[in-house]
Amino acid sequence: MLTSKPGQTASGFFVLTAANGPVAQYTVRIAARAAKVSVAPASGSLALNGFVEVTVTVTSKTALTAQIVVEPGNLSVTVVYKPKTAPAPRPSPSPSHGKNGGGNGDG
Repeated sequence: MLTSKPGQTASGFFVLTAANGPVAQYTVRIAARAAKVSVAPASGSLALNGFVEVTVTVTSKTALTAQIVVEPGNLSVTVVYKPKTAPAPRPSPSPSHGKNGGGNGDG
């Protein structure tokens, strides 16, 4: 899950590893309509036991869930983004009246 302060970009990463042999060409794509989600690198190749960190960046101002698909292998990565809510403003301190300051004028 990714989080960020309101209005700020959130990012994280996952690692692809070529554990059982080289990968001549891999692709990483965002499934469906997640225009506020990007990945880098989106494609490449891996040598035997090679790896790459794929960075996921979210620029949305609202919560979202997106699927990332990695080929070959039809692997699915779920991205959940929840912006942190802005803290509520603190109430102003109420004016205080001194011990003798709150009289009613009766004298």
